[in-house]
Amino acid sequence: MSSHPDADPPGLPDPTEPPDPAEPPDPTDPADPADPADPADPADPVYSIRVSGHLDAHWSGRFERLVLSHASDATTALCGPVIDQAELHAILATIRDLGLELLTVSRAPSQPPPPPASPATGHHRSMTDATGR
Repeated sequence: MSSHPDADPPGLPDPTEPPDPAEPPDPTDPADPADPADPADPADPVYSIRVSGHLDAHWSGRFERLVLSHASDATTALCGPVIDQAELHAILATIRDLGLELLTVSRAPSQPPPPPASPATGHHRSMTDATGR
């Protein structure tokens, strides 16, 4: 039995075949949508964190998706999207571990969610004061 010299060894996936949707995503695949290095989801809240002193650019790697900018008042702002509270706490822990003085943490205003629907009617409730305004 002779095999074709250009044939792939048995057991290896055919690179021309689409991936099996039942297989879990490959964590080493740069095209994986769950990769944390992917750009932020526009729905992610944006935070501004201010620390005392001017951080050098080489520290930006410790803060992944945040942009460092120096202010004239000798502070550094770290701004950018934060996926969830766990990521925010990890950033704050890094600031603590580096011995930086934390000055402020603020979340950029976002669009407010629509008011909840009234369970009885399914209509949105409006907020009015005693005068009906």
